[in-house]
Amino acid sequence: MPLSFRNALAAVMAAIPLAGCAGGKGFLREAGLEGNPARKELAAPEFVTASRRSQDDFLPVGVSAPQRAVRARNEASRKALEAELEAAGRRNQARGKAAEGVAKGVGKGLAGSGSAQPAE
Repeated sequence: MPLSFRNALAAVMAAIPLAGCAGGKGFLREAGLEGNPARKELAAPEFVTASRRSQDDFLPVGVSAPQRAVRARNEASRKALEAELEAAGRRNQARGKAAEGVAKGVGKGLAGSGSAQPAE
């Protein structure tokens, strides 16, 4: 199925904005700025340069991060953490029940005004 001129033009017009997103210094940006006699390189503001780290410590694509030392918990600290988390869960459930009771009490006061009761 041959492409018509309209289809080819539409494909090119759709690709042009996407090509501008291809990186910090795309060929479209450079081509647009190349012929501009008033073009000047703008320096980053002082607060930007002050907030940047002096050394780039990022990992390039395809490079794995170094392995970290895994600290295993001993049995006593694991059980203490488990008990602490279960107690926090019980506290949250109790607070939820209390809030539910308050909400039901408020909802009963609104029942006379013609509003529908929430489903339980």
